[in-house]
Amino acid sequence: MCGLLRGFDTGIIAGALLLISSAFHLEDSPGQLGIIATSATIGAVLGTAIAGRVADTLGRKRALLLGAVLSCLGSCVCTAASTVSALLVGRVVSGVAFGFYSTAVNVHLAECAAPASRGALLTLPQVAVSSGIALSYLYSVIVILWGGGFRAMLAASSVMSVGVAFSVWLMPESPRWLLQEGRGEDAKEALCQLRGGPTKAVELEWSELASSTRRSEVASAGDKGGRSVGKGGWGLHALFRERSVVRSLAVCCTLQALQQLSGINAIIYFTPQVLQEAGTCSMFTTLLPSLRRHPSACSLLATLASYLPKLPAILLAMYLVDRVGRRMLLLTMMPPLAGSLAALAVSLSLPQSCWYRSQMALLSLSVYGIFFVLSLGPMPNMITGELLPTDARGAGMSVSVGVQWVLSSLVSVSFPILCSSIGTGPTFMCYSAIGLRLVLRPVVPARDVRGFTRVAPAVGEGKGEKTDGNLDQALQALQGS
Repeated sequence: MCGLLRGFDTGIIAGALLLISSAFHLEDSPGQLGIIATSATIGAVLGTAIAGRVADTLGRKRALLLGAVLSCLGSCVCTAASTVSALLVGRVVSGVAFGFYSTAVNVHLAECAAPASRGALLTLPQVAVSSGIALSYLYSVIVILWGGGFRAMLAASSVMSVGVAFSVWLMPESPRWLLQEGRGEDAKEALCQLRGGPTKAVELEWSELASSTRRSEVASAGDKGGRSVGKGGWGLHALFRERSVVRSLAVCCTLQALQQLSGINAIIYFTPQVLQEAGTCSMFTTLLPSLRRHPSACSLLATLASYLPKLPAILLAMYLVDRVGRRMLLLTMMPPLAGSLAALAVSLSLPQSCWYRSQMALLSLSVYGIFFVLSLGPMPNMITGELLPTDARGAGMSVSVGVQWVLSSLVSVSFPILCSSIGTGPTFMCYSAIGLRLVLRPVVPARDVRGFTRVAPAVGEGKGEKTDGNLDQALQALQGS
């Protein structure tokens, strides 16, 4: 539910921008449109800065509840906004909720998922976010066809926030966090609730969990310059306790940077405008002549059509991630992802009279979405949740996701400015070139290392820890390439 709300709130601004630009007379102000689009990501930077501490001190569940409250508040402010400034304030508040969701959801899943299905379950947030984005496009089309405005679009998030709060209230707290807080009985009860009751397998998992938590506490107590994260402490110091943890964090931040520099948020926020420029709407007006009176709805339908192939690809990612491995998916799926961006750039540079221009643009966006969810979509948050130890996981997720949101803000606010100055095609070619450079340098040199697949919940913890390769060698390859 948290991912669905985050996806809906992210995607709804794409449709709302089509109406906001005319409502506030911003047609000739690409910079302001970029700021409106990216204001939520700016709030997300603030949210991730504090979400890790809230998740570590108050618990994962309370952090998610606070995110739901902030999301509802931000949506209400946006709905009542009569000026651009008020709209920006509402989007920033909603963005703070994004930061809470991005941090707490992935930490909670990493700690609660059964080891055998952890990869698939850590892909679920991507499923939910993508489904929420698709739902927002469809809802935007309905609002426009019924004659509604951007307020009707943005108001829907407040209703969804109530549903999120209710679902979070019903779920159990993370057993690992409860055990770390010294609440052993509550932790065991939560684990039994997650696994469907007390069984021998649950008892074995409980003993391993308790053992790994004790080892983590001993490691924290042995850190002369730090203090234990237990009993409400803050785990930021644990990020710098060991060289291996710092390097793990470097890998996570690198993957987050690569995700955003592939231009994903520019595509999510501005696909309707890009497809309008490519002439894709004419394809739909030919099939549905009545849409000629609603060009905004037509561009959103084209956006939805380009987005739908992404959804079954997420199910494929859930199947492959625990079988093929994280690193292999990244290596094999990133080159076609960069190639699809290059194809999109070429299609937008073709003359308007070219008959296959719009089809090529639509196909390129669809291919991009498929390969994104098979590689950069779920991998950064998944690997962050797996690589970092328990006492550093909340803080590490905040730092990692903070990098994601900072670069997301940069890409989103710069995209309309770059498009108006150098053109949309060259802008996407830049994203393609950046993606190829980052793929060829930091990832491919580590091909002799089997990578990061099937990493235990906390590096160095528990009997069941498995790593399909040497982490230090992989990190040295990432840093030295």
